[in-house]
Amino acid sequence: NGLTEGLKANTTIKLAAPESKLALYKSWEVTPVSVVNNNQASHLTMVKPDTLLNTNIPSVFKTGKKNVYNVGVILPFMLDKNKDFMESQDQKARLTLYEPTRQALDFQLGVEMALDSLKKAGVNTNLRIFDVQKDSASYKKIFQTSEFKNLDLLIGPFDWIELTAKAAKENKIPMLIPVACSNKVMLDNPFVFKSITTASVIADESSRFLISNFKNENIILVDGRGKNDAGVQKAYKKHLNKYFFEQTGKKDSIRTLQLDFLSTNTIESILRKDKMNVLIVPSNDFSYVSSTLSNLHKFLSKHYHKDYKVTVFGTDEWIKWDQMDILHKLKCNVHVPAPTLVDFDTLHVHKFIKGFRNRYKTDPDKYAMMGFDLAFFWMAGYAQHGLDFSNMVQNYDITMNQTRFIFTKMNETSGCLNKNVYILKYENYKLIPQKND
Repeated sequence: NGLTEGLKANTTIKLAAPESKLALYKSWEVTPVSVVNNNQASHLTMVKPDTLLNTNIPSVFKTGKKNVYNVGVILPFMLDKNKDFMESQDQKARLTLYEPTRQALDFQLGVEMALDSLKKAGVNTNLRIFDVQKDSASYKKIFQTSEFKNLDLLIGPFDWIELTAKAAKENKIPMLIPVACSNKVMLDNPFVFKSITTASVIADESSRFLISNFKNENIILVDGRGKNDAGVQKAYKKHLNKYFFEQTGKKDSIRTLQLDFLSTNTIESILRKDKMNVLIVPSNDFSYVSSTLSNLHKFLSKHYHKDYKVTVFGTDEWIKWDQMDILHKLKCNVHVPAPTLVDFDTLHVHKFIKGFRNRYKTDPDKYAMMGFDLAFFWMAGYAQHGLDFSNMVQNYDITMNQTRFIFTKMNETSGCLNKNVYILKYENYKLIPQKND
């Protein structure tokens, strides 16, 4: 009755959450995450309308709801090496953990926090922690245990991913991979779910963003001829031309320049004053990128070049380069893609960090956030749909603490890949997310 003119396309309709889900939502307000904001329903009710689940498709997964779900986390705690490492430190550094141990521990704490949060909403889990070494034998030993074979969900590991994926498939266990790895692991294995997207998907999504926002500008793909960058350069050229053709009807129109060094004279010859100059530099060679931005900065800083407008598009590797002059990034209007992003300006991230601090007396890192995000997302799905959720995951578009989950299948028999890519812009000494729908 609130739609006075009837139901129309492209209208946003807000629906109240059913009473049966209120307990689940309230638990998210208690400890780390709240996704109930005023009249806005939980992210877990956000179904993508163009991919509504066809319930007639037979599921390869186990089905039905359970009173208690068996969740496994397989991690390399490396406790022996951690002991030796800590004992080798001086007295002041004795509390410093061996880095692989710290990463595994933080990830586990994130998972435990998520499961404890959901327990308040009546979602009961039996958590199994599998400690593995860096050798395949320790993994194979675990795969033979009844604890592993009876899992309803497996989170991890960081290593020996293909070996673990094979065991997950044999036992029909959904496996959530928290680290970047090859797409090969998903082939003919519908039980695999990759939470971190690949370089090829980043190139695809970045190209779509670039063409959508700058198709009428002066776009130049800069090829630095670096051997390690050849694959990424090729991917960008392919995707840029694809999206440019889709939106303009023009084929092979993206200009490519092969430059070992971007000199001042070269800069002036390729830039235009009447358009935004978009330089795409998909290189992970620090010295090449640094010299390119430095020369651009010098060029743009001249008062007689004030009419030139430049946007430089790089790779997610650039975010790690703290030694690169931030003024160069700001002056060159640098944009970078990234598979993950922690937005500290959001309420749910604030609540997560506060909850983690109160519980563990330390700050969460990216491993803790990913552990929490994966466990919370999947088990909240189990709470609503039972084990059938693994067959429905493609219907959801959900933003958690560190990433947005947009799972898609490579083909009918493959696993799922999270295709989320954030586009970030250096502005006011911060990385600002850009709209990329």
